[in-house]
Amino acid sequence: MTTIGTTAAAIRRRAPSSNSSSRVPRDRPRRRDSLAAVIVMVTFLELVVGELVPKSLALRYSDRLLVLRRPALVALSQVMRRWCGR
Repeated sequence: MTTIGTTAAAIRRRAPSSNSSSRVPRDRPRRRDSLAAVIVMVTFLELVVGELVPKSLALRYSDRLLVLRRPALVALSQVMRRWCGR
């Protein structure tokens, strides 16, 4: 979903305005190529940094992460328990 949002935002910025001339600039193919390259790089970084790294860290250091996150999870559960009325 984020890749779709990034692509849509990039395309919206590149759309010609209504008061621009009807002539197509010469560098239009280069712009398309660079836009495609940026979208591919952002998607790659999004997958690696956003998904693969956290999963590998969670698998490798699961006990340490549990000990570090436990106080926050206990506090959150107490707040939610009071808020939900149980």
